[in-house]
Amino acid sequence: LKDTLCDAMSKLIANKKPFSDDMLQLCWCFESENGDQSKSKLWHAITETSQEIMASHSQIDWFWFKNYLLPSNIWFLCNADGQFLFYELLQLAKKQANEQLSKLQRDMD
Repeated sequence: LKDTLCDAMSKLIANKKPFSDDMLQLCWCFESENGDQSKSKLWHAITETSQEIMASHSQIDWFWFKNYLLPSNIWFLCNADGQFLFYELLQLAKKQANEQLSKLQRDMD
């Protein structure tokens, strides 16, 4: 049942569908029982979807991100290194910003 729930949550996130923050936290707890959450299918779905949205210009995707994923309490949980997951989201945003800046610099040259 745990695996089914976590798979369903991963698919909801990957497909940018509404989900319950309580269910996301429950899945995160289940994933932590299996070891390093950063290698889980759920974390992969979260990071891949976040990167995809940050790279896109889709207002619908940004709406979903701002209303479902970003306000989640999961960002206040800690990773294996004891850092808040929010810092990993910031790293993804910084990486995307650097990529866009590099692209702009290439276009200007």
